[in-house]
Amino acid sequence: MSKNYNIETHSRRNIFAGTFLGYFSIIVNILAGLIVTPWIVRSIGTSQYGVYTLVNSLVALFLIDFGLGATADTFLSKYRAENNEHKIQELLGIIYKLYLIIDVFIFVIFFILFVSINKLYTGLTIIEREQLKIAFLIVGSYSLISFPASVLNGVITSYEKFAFQKLVGIIERLLFTSLTILALVFNFGLYVLIACHAISGLISILLKYLFILKKLKIKPNLKIKLSKENSKALLFFSIWAGLAAISARLSLNATSNILGFLTNTKEIAIYGVSITIEGYVFTFGSVMAGFFLPKISRIKNQKNELFSNSLQKYGEKIGKIQFILLGLIVGGFVACGKEFLTLWMGKVNIYGPSYVGVIILVSYQLLIVPEIIFKNGLYVTSNVKFIAIPEIVSTSIIIPLCFRLGTIYGAIGACISIFIGKFVAFILNNFFYSNLLKVDILSFIKEVYAKTCLPFILSIIFCVFERKILTNHTSFSPIILFLVIGTSYVFIYAILNLFIVLNKGDRKLLFDKIINKVKKNNVETTI
Repeated sequence: MSKNYNIETHSRRNIFAGTFLGYFSIIVNILAGLIVTPWIVRSIGTSQYGVYTLVNSLVALFLIDFGLGATADTFLSKYRAENNEHKIQELLGIIYKLYLIIDVFIFVIFFILFVSINKLYTGLTIIEREQLKIAFLIVGSYSLISFPASVLNGVITSYEKFAFQKLVGIIERLLFTSLTILALVFNFGLYVLIACHAISGLISILLKYLFILKKLKIKPNLKIKLSKENSKALLFFSIWAGLAAISARLSLNATSNILGFLTNTKEIAIYGVSITIEGYVFTFGSVMAGFFLPKISRIKNQKNELFSNSLQKYGEKIGKIQFILLGLIVGGFVACGKEFLTLWMGKVNIYGPSYVGVIILVSYQLLIVPEIIFKNGLYVTSNVKFIAIPEIVSTSIIIPLCFRLGTIYGAIGACISIFIGKFVAFILNNFFYSNLLKVDILSFIKEVYAKTCLPFILSIIFCVFERKILTNHTSFSPIILFLVIGTSYVFIYAILNLFIVLNKGDRKLLFDKIINKVKKNNVETTI
């Protein structure tokens, strides 16, 4: 009992530390993006920024781990819960080998793509296509080196070293930002800007590798063959996890390439801004998502009813927190996003549609992100097939819709396509959560969406009217409007959540913790 208590206490501390650093990392990423992105656009121009966006999405389209990342996370968490070091070494050995084999196939695909760029991207000018080729060589080379190292994250997650993982992410981002600023100051151009990401990424990989080797003292045994006992389960899991990963990656990265086929760099740049902010919002809402996989693995051995009840309580608790945090960002952007884009990108007319694109893209996040604990539940119970099916259906809707709507509406059409496909996936996900995990989805909707949605909507309505009054009756600059409306939204949203979402017991617990913390600090100051 004492051992289990110590494990859970240690786990909670790791989760807290990882969450704190995770949100700090997001702040660093956002601030870095606010500084660097508009500077890049002004420095290299809209055309080259379109190439900058396109090459990253093109390479990312094929850097799919075919389910090996999810397999590593899930099985390493399981074997660690069983304290089975032999199976951990065995699993890592086979996964490293598979990553290297896949790397060879990716190299072949990259070579075919490189020689086909002129035929594929007819919407680009001759100069833009030549720039894309050189950029592709840089990004592709780095990706082939970094791809096999993606399993390192799974090892660190399964050992619940979340703080180190997030700290390395912060170091990588700060290094990337510093190198990028140097490149911009000295006007080194597009190719050096792209190389900055590769340099910071390689240093991040080295830090993770040394941590696993020296601190965790884990070495994959490349001589061990995968036992027949686990081969069938591992292969089945990897195939379905791979399909889920491929489908999810296609649904987001294929759209910019479809826009490249159908439109021009202007629409790609608009979509690039929208998808960048969507990425920040998703990261902010799901920062805790992977932290709970080891814990869910530990409670998996409970009876089905107990496991379902534990998952239900866990899902509702974390889902409520995630919706509140995500609602703060999404609602704030709806209220003062136009001013934000003006301050961020400057008064560039072509980025006006990005405001609408961001709202469309982040809307589905409010539905999907709060349920991420249930998704982890499907992984732990080896129901990965039913994670893949909604993603496959979603992608099969998004891609043909994007060809149709992208032709008519450009970047906004691509965003609408993604929303429709993801909403269908959301419905299918809930069907599988209910039937496979035996969780009460109606209770989840009542406890999470229904309770948290009211403060979200009321805060937006207030700020929309406030914005209308301020723009019609004052001559405030965009930065003043942004600060006034943003501050109003945060204050109203916090108050409404405090008295609508939190019950009397939750409020008392929160206030008691604040009072005790203040008293403790006063005592320490006095001493």
